Amino acid sequence: YKLTAGTQFRVAGVIDGEVYGGYLRQNYDDPVLPNVSTPAFGGNVRWRFIPSTLFIGWFDRSIEETTLFDSSSYVFSGGGASVEHDITSALLLTVRGGISKSDFQGIDRIDDEYDGSLALRYKFPDHFYVAGDSRFQRRIPNTSTADFARHQVFLRAGVQY
Repeated sequence: YKLTAGTQFRVAGVIDGEVYGGYLRQNYDDPVLPNVSTPAFGGNVRWRFIPSTLFIGWFDRSIEETTLFDSSSYVFSGGGASVEHDITSALLLTVRGGISKSDFQGIDRIDDEYDGSLALRYKFPDHFYVAGDSRFQRRIPNTSTADFARHQVFLRAGVQY
């Protein structure tokens, strides 16, 4: 279960967000798998510091299931930020970065993960768009068998209402 309390805030019409804190607990029927409990926290902030640019920051903690042998789950703690800038009324640039830690329960494994992306979106009249996105992700575990890195490039076309 997840028990949290939080609040929303707005400052001068240009900054808004929410924060929460509480408690997480996950129990498992299998006695081999450890039960998990941890503090819960999270939040986000949106700041439009000039009319054409939006900053978004976030942080979160959760319990996630896993299929790794002898591990019931992992405690995920992470955060990140993005900046969206309207280059023109039709062209949007987005830069994003994040960092997280996954602490696996029942086994000796902790993953540090880093990710970043750069995207451009061109909006046509009548809600159509084309976009390009480059994403990089890196996982650095404390075990040598789970090291991971990837770079992806996406080209998209769509309709947004």
